[in-house]
Amino acid sequence: MRFTVTTKIVVSICTIFLVGLLAMTLIYRGLDLVMANLHKLASIEEPLNASAYEMEININGIGFQVLKYLTTGKEYYRSQVIHDNNDFNGFHRRYMALVKTEDKRQLGEKIRGLYTLFWGLAERLMHRRDERERLFETVTHRLEEIDRMLEAHQQQVATRGRRDRDRFTKVLTLSSMEAEIAEVGFWAANYQRRHDPEDKELLFTKLGDVKGQLAKYATLRQT
Repeated sequence: MRFTVTTKIVVSICTIFLVGLLAMTLIYRGLDLVMANLHKLASIEEPLNASAYEMEININGIGFQVLKYLTTGKEYYRSQVIHDNNDFNGFHRRYMALVKTEDKRQLGEKIRGLYTLFWGLAERLMHRRDERERLFETVTHRLEEIDRMLEAHQQQVATRGRRDRDRFTKVLTLSSMEAEIAEVGFWAANYQRRHDPEDKELLFTKLGDVKGQLAKYATLRQT
């Protein structure tokens, strides 16, 4: 069978058209796959990655705010710690709702377990800081009470006149005791502020001096 020039031209055009149609079909199919992956990235992968990133930010924030609270005791930093904890829990729930693979689900569960330990430590540190502050306030209050008692007793002893032969010794001992009590408060405040072992050593030295003055006073004749 012989093909005419016209037939050959028609066949060539049809072949080009079919090849072009096939190529366009492949291109559109590829575009559909790209659009599907972009949709997956926008609806699942991107929020998933964003949730993981936000959890990391919250953990760093909690660590920083806890350290600031331990240093300053300001309620603002504690409130920020609670805020970051709430945010972390929200982003973790979002992460677990979006994961589609077993390895990512296991990763989310591991993150939850480690974070639970981390959060427990943060809470204990802040609680101990609060407890330490309450104890320090109690110590300060009792030192002030002791100082007032010493001053009142010193005035009482000083006004007894010659009837008490140990009057001057008692006044001097009470004055020394009052000075030692003041230094106990000073070194306690220093240790509370900077936790220097030397301050702690000096604090207990002054406590020993107070006990020594008290023992000396007890040997004097009392009413």
